[in-house]
Formats: sequence, C-alpha cells, structure tokens
Amino acid sequence: MAIFEHTHAGPVSLVGVLPKPNEMPLLDENRWFEIYDKSRYSSAETPAIFLDRDGVIIEEKHYLQDPEQVELYPGVAEKLEYLCRLKLPIVVVTNQSGIGQGLFGWAQYSLVHQRILDLLKMDQPLAAVYANAHHPTETEASWRKPNPGMILQAAADLNICLESSVMVGDKWVDLDAAVRAGIKHLVHVETGHGVRERPTVIRHCPGVELIDSLAHLNLDSFCKPQ
Repeated sequence: MAIFEHTHAGPVSLVGVLPKPNEMPLLDENRWFEIYDKSRYSSAETPAIFLDRDGVIIEEKHYLQDPEQVELYPGVAEKLEYLCRLKLPIVVVTNQSGIGQGLFGWAQYSLVHQRILDLLKMDQPLAAVYANAHHPTETEASWRKPNPGMILQAAADLNICLESSVMVGDKWVDLDAAVRAGIKHLVHVETGHGVRERPTVIRHCPGVELIDSLAHLNLDSFCKPQ
C-alpha cells in the first residue's frame, strides 16, 4: 500500500479547522494510517510499544469527537517522553467505531488526534498511528481489534519484531489482537474500561502484567534494542 509519511514539526493547533478528505492519511474510507519519519525504524528489526488510545493515553470519553474534551491521563506525557528516549517505535492502534456508526467523521477524528499531539508537547512522540472506522458488527474486518490487522500492518511498515514487542490496553480486545499478532508481552491498565475488563483479561491471559495506568509502565523485563 502507499505510505503516508511526514515529519511532525511540533505542536500546531488545528482545533476548529476541519481538514479536507485529501489532506487526511486514509487508505480507504475505513482505515487511517500515519507514519512519522519511517527511516528512523526501517534499518533493522526492532521491538515496538503498541498502545491503545482511548482509555490508555487519553481519558475515555465515549466516542470522543471534540478536541476540546481531550485529556491526557496523569503522567502519560512524561512516560512517552521517557519511552521515546529508548528509541523504540511507539505505535497507536485504535478502533474508532463511532465513525462507522455515523456519530462523527474522520475530520473530527483528525482534530482529536492533532489535539493529542499538541498536549504531548513533543517532537515526534509517535512512530505511527493506525485507526479503523469499522462498525462493531464488522467482526471480520482485519483492522478492527481483536483482529490483528493494524498491528501486522505496522510490523510490515516499520520492520517490527512482534515477538519482542509490548501491547498496552484497557480492554481484552486490545490484548487479544496482540496475541493473534504474535506479541507475547501484554500489559493491562485499570484506566478507561480497565477496571471492568480486568477479570476477563486475567481469565483469558494469566501471564498479563497488571498496572494502574500507562504512567506506571516498566519495560525492564522486556526486550530492548541493543
């Protein structure tokens, strides 16, 4: 597939300015992908840190479409800044079924995404972002978690070693997608839907690491690039 790639030059607020369809990195009407400076990660296979978005990076707001309502969880910006210093690709993989249900569109999603980047106040905090708009009934859609399509696409795009990678999510579908993709290091947070989902996560994945929030992520036990 064609790769939409650019370098994020720092916080530039786009709140209130709706992007045009040809200005958005869409593979098709249901799939969004955005890669930041691919050359940084393509020279050798490397582990990556995969993150869900809503409920992990930002507060769960139930079909968030207003950039003014975006709130980072405490300590997330500092944790992402630390993770960036490890030179590991940080990849966001997110279901956005509100688009498929007609509640909002990709333009609103784009503004929310830009607001997240603004709040992080970092130059290139993410290696890539993959999102899908599939309706919850589209259970066979390869990019809709728990299917592993977004993770597998990221691995192909960024030369990622999935076996050594980490997935952080607040729902079982996040971790199930990771398992199906071959990721062995699974982390579950209590933020977002985490409290409700934790019994299901423990039942299906007894080896999962349980933490309070992304701010408490510790990679000491995981593989790191040499």
